[in-house]
Amino acid sequence: MPTNHNYMLIIGKNHLQNQNIVDIFNDHYKPIIVQDISKAIESLEANHSQIGIVMIDDSMDKDEIKDFLDFCLSKHLDVQIPMVFIDGTEDDELYNLVFSLKIDEVIRKPYNPNIFKARVLNLTALFSHKYRLQWLVDTQTKELRESIEVLNQMRLEVLESLGTLVEFRSIESGEHIYRVRFITELLMQEYQQCHPELDISNEMIHEIGMASILHDIGKISVSDTILNKPARLTEEEFNEMKKHTMYGCEIIKQFKGLYNEKTYQYYYDVIRSHHEKWDGKGYPDGLKKDEIPLWAQIVSVADIYDALTNTRVYKSAYHHSKAVKMIYDGECGMINPEVLDCFKNIENEVHQTAQALSGEKIESFQNEEENFVMHNLERERSYHRAYTELLSDCYFEYDSEYRTLQHYNILGRVGLEKYHEDMYRNVHPDDIDKLKQAINQTSSSNPTLKLYIRIRYGMQLAYMPCLVTIRTTWDIYTNKRIGGVGKIEIVRNN
Repeated sequence: MPTNHNYMLIIGKNHLQNQNIVDIFNDHYKPIIVQDISKAIESLEANHSQIGIVMIDDSMDKDEIKDFLDFCLSKHLDVQIPMVFIDGTEDDELYNLVFSLKIDEVIRKPYNPNIFKARVLNLTALFSHKYRLQWLVDTQTKELRESIEVLNQMRLEVLESLGTLVEFRSIESGEHIYRVRFITELLMQEYQQCHPELDISNEMIHEIGMASILHDIGKISVSDTILNKPARLTEEEFNEMKKHTMYGCEIIKQFKGLYNEKTYQYYYDVIRSHHEKWDGKGYPDGLKKDEIPLWAQIVSVADIYDALTNTRVYKSAYHHSKAVKMIYDGECGMINPEVLDCFKNIENEVHQTAQALSGEKIESFQNEEENFVMHNLERERSYHRAYTELLSDCYFEYDSEYRTLQHYNILGRVGLEKYHEDMYRNVHPDDIDKLKQAINQTSSSNPTLKLYIRIRYGMQLAYMPCLVTIRTTWDIYTNKRIGGVGKIEIVRNN
């Protein structure tokens, strides 16, 4: 709150003049009277929060007046305390000097006491009002900044939650969105350094990094069976997958009110155009060269690099050196040469950042609640993998719609591929119908089956008798069989 300014600082060597001022303002201010500038400065420093006005008499030397007003200007006291100069010299040079040094009012001698009083009180009332308004503005600005910080943090949490939701639906790691964000910002910073003529601000870099979190948000609307298919997509499936850019645009439109127009455009462009290619062979719009927003090009490179260097449901991770060679050779589509040059400049830093944002290290970039959810999700996945690797039998998962099969443990170590596009590929031809019939006889209330069939096994891939146990899985809403998990045990005796 503003402080009550109860004191008047009177600076002058004319005792009669000083007393006259005290008498005029006796019912408004308590006087502090000084006769030299050093004392005036000391008094002002010690009591400036309580001084409501300063009176300077023409009995002071011109240089002294200048020194005092220079001090007030250096401490910005001229905007807090009104200054009045009482002049009877008619010295135009002195008159011009005090006005140039921000004196607020000049009272000419001889003066009418009532007019003098009215002019000074009007001046102090104006300053008091201005001071209070400034205090209110400062207070409300502080509160507004705090509110903006809270809203920005809430927005960040919403964005990260939406981005992480895509990763949770996929069997890929949820760390992907964090790596893409920080690689995007690194690449934007390098582009900023290489192209100062574009006037890329740090705020813009931050917003584009935030936008990258949602680059694949449209995958929420893509079927799980397509999203997690451990094999090459059919043309029809790939066309559906490509629609995630359009689905994402529809989703981000629902959040348009969270952003100003420019920031919203960053998000929209990144979501829609991060699969466009420099030669026009990308999707969804077939944009080429500078038709593709720069920020979408930057996010595209970050996304490509992270996808190459990390395991996906359909591929193993490539080493950094292999990944960057693929990018430079155009194996992932043509990239803007200027963006590619920037990526080359920070290639090692990108590699280090990606490594730092893997595993437990990423937790320093997440809040406590996200850490808890992410940690538990990854823990359950790792437990599942560990259990199947430690057990002596072969376990598998299959998808009913796409008839794909994923093996764990023994079969993967004896020559059979880990993923099958045909779940019946290694079943003896005479036993295929037997297996199909057994699966079709399961239900949501009786989902488990056991039967003996012959399966190709061993380094020679000879058919061997096996006991197969399958637990079918069902959609709780449609009661439709969607897949299953199973175990294969080799029969070692007759």
